[in-house]
Amino acid sequence: GVACDEAQSSIPAPLQPANSLVLFHLSPNVQYLVVEVSGADGLPIADPDSGSSNPMCRIKYDGIVQQSFSCECTTSPAWNHTFYVPVRLPDEKIRSKAELYRNLLPVEMKSKGYLELEVWHVESLPTEYLGGCKFDLYETRFGQNAQKALCQQKITMAKKIDDDGEEEGLEDEAPDLGIDPKLVQKHNTKV
Repeated sequence: GVACDEAQSSIPAPLQPANSLVLFHLSPNVQYLVVEVSGADGLPIADPDSGSSNPMCRIKYDGIVQQSFSCECTTSPAWNHTFYVPVRLPDEKIRSKAELYRNLLPVEMKSKGYLELEVWHVESLPTEYLGGCKFDLYETRFGQNAQKALCQQKITMAKKIDDDGEEEGLEDEAPDLGIDPKLVQKHNTKV
């Protein structure tokens, strides 16, 4: 293996681009679980030859599995990756009728199980489990109320700051990003 030298790297941590193709697959008619994963620190060494790892982040929820890109030669990856997981319900009335939302949604959320986050070392395939955790999303219904847009992070990344610290370019819409305008409208959520 080739030795990796994290201390000498002048390359900034990778970011998922604002115009990432994942946004083009989002539907304004679907509710999404948005999972933002910034990074990890202190991961075990999976490649003793280089004294490092090539970590990749994978999430699992309700039978859906998604994964990030891998970061090469590091035990402190910075993915800055956003996952969009469709929230599937057996009947859409659970979202729209207050009584069903109040009584059935908690049961449905509990039945879906945990959101699992795993970190794997990647050679050509994920080969070695480096760590992970589970989140009980049923508990998030007790989170703090907030107003957020589904693609808010992408819009923020696309905005440019001029020399005076004033934002230029995009306001509340993102026509240049090719994103459906409904995806940038703020709505009530729990964080």
